Amino acid sequence: TALGQYLLIRVSPLMGLGAIVSVVLAFLASAQIGLRNAALRAGTWAVGRALGWPGWVPTLCSMVEAGLVGLIAGVVGAGLGAAVGDRLFGTPLNGTTFAAAVVVIVGSTLLAAVPAALAVTRQDPVTILRGDAG
Repeated sequence: TALGQYLLIRVSPLMGLGAIVSVVLAFLASAQIGLRNAALRAGTWAVGRALGWPGWVPTLCSMVEAGLVGLIAGVVGAGLGAAVGDRLFGTPLNGTTFAAAVVVIVGSTLLAAVPAALAVTRQDPVTILRGDAG
């Protein structure tokens, strides 16, 4: 039908663009939250590094935390999206699409956490503990 063709041509690309924009905005929000979290935990990580932790331990802690938050957000977000999509549009979400959505969300959260994780490990622990770090 003409309505079906119109929706396929006009609405589908807009939905794709909306999905891309939402992933980019979520990525930027995750990066900002990760940087703030790293700034708040810098003292704790500096004490650990001053006591002999290898430099990768704070990075690993930050990445594991980001991965868990991304996994929870991915499952909840994709689940809510599936429920709303099924309820409003009558299109159930299959397992492959659900898994792909979770992988994209976890991947973008981990990618956004990299600058925050590396920010603390590149600073001198003594400088962080003195409060001179910027």
